[in-house]
Amino acid sequence: MRRRMAVCVVVGLFLLCGGFTTADAGHKGGRRGLEGTWLVKVLFAEGTEMEIRLQYLQTFNADGRTTFLLPTGGPEDYPETGDPRVGCLGEWKRRTRTRKPVFNVTMWCLPTQQWVPTGDDPTSYQVIQNKAYLMKGGKAWKGPFVISNYTADGEKLFEGPGEMFATRIEMEPLP
Repeated sequence: MRRRMAVCVVVGLFLLCGGFTTADAGHKGGRRGLEGTWLVKVLFAEGTEMEIRLQYLQTFNADGRTTFLLPTGGPEDYPETGDPRVGCLGEWKRRTRTRKPVFNVTMWCLPTQQWVPTGDDPTSYQVIQNKAYLMKGGKAWKGPFVISNYTADGEKLFEGPGEMFATRIEMEPLP
């Protein structure tokens, strides 16, 4: 009986150590996925009167989910001034049949908490679709995106293209 219990304890320790090793695998250099935290820079409608340049932090989880947080506040001429969104949620997945690491990313944003918006802008939700090309040994990605605004009924109000550029934020432990 004691021998069986000792074997169970040893096997349990191996499984636990293996879990820690796997959980930390994403924090090593040379990653080939989007898992981690990124500084994302967005260029929307370049060269038009609607041109917007902004940046935010985005995290990609190993389970295929992604979240980004939008800065708020700032002077009147900043892109975030008057923007009620604080963040967007979504999903990501590696594209199949590609030799290079390319990912589909879809994010949903809510510019209002109202079920059916009132006022001048009837936008109920926004969908951002991005094709991310991983580069520089997994330390950067870039790619085109399209943002679409929809009414609560699902009617598309607007669609516009842009480009995203991202740099991985590496963990920097204190000495």
